[in-house]
Amino acid sequence: MEPFKEARADVITEFIEAAIHSILYVRGVYPAAIFKPRRKYGTTVHMCCHADINQYIIKSLKTVHSLLLEGSLRLAPINRCYHNHEMKYKILGTSLS
Repeated sequence: MEPFKEARADVITEFIEAAIHSILYVRGVYPAAIFKPRRKYGTTVHMCCHADINQYIIKSLKTVHSLLLEGSLRLAPINRCYHNHEMKYKILGTSLS
């Protein structure tokens, strides 16, 4: 196995997990009461504390982690931008807002 391949997959997966929790919190997908602030990457990230939601996220991220280790997953750059005072996320030009 390539040196640092697993460490790289771990870091990318952890970052994606923080991003998922942040999007769920900011978009108000679940009540704010089930999120707790945590420090990650030098900033505050609101992480969900609901066991079922966390289990689903972790299960999904295990697949992402495995695909990263295999080298069969390519990550697209994410661009955060504002349009009419509304934050949008774009991946390869496709709007996810």
